[in-house]
Amino acid sequence: MRRSVRARWWWCPAHVPGFCAQVLRGLGQVVFQVNPWTGAVFAVALCMADWRYAAYAVGGAALGTWTARRLGVPHDRQEAGLEGFNPALLALCLAVFLGRDRPATALLAAAACIVVTVGTAAAVRVLSV
Repeated sequence: MRRSVRARWWWCPAHVPGFCAQVLRGLGQVVFQVNPWTGAVFAVALCMADWRYAAYAVGGAALGTWTARRLGVPHDRQEAGLEGFNPALLALCLAVFLGRDRPATALLAAAACIVVTVGTAAAVRVLSV
């Protein structure tokens, strides 16, 4: 029995499981790429600047993706990472401008990630995008 060429490569993006793949795709969407490996490279680049920036971005993408799942956002938008990039950018922006060391910044970023995901889901539903 011959295996397909795609199954031989361990680094193939199809092998990254469910929720983690959606979070990484959300980070990849920051640079307009749907590939989870792009999101992983983006997270590593942020980690090289400061691990807290990477934590804010990954946490924002994860919280946005989780909220979208709970809201029942269409699965194709979740799979493409479209519900994770706005929260990731917002959390990163708050960390940069309000100070990454403050606990209030982390709480504000978490609340803002939920709000922006709800707003995005509502806008998509109203506009039928």
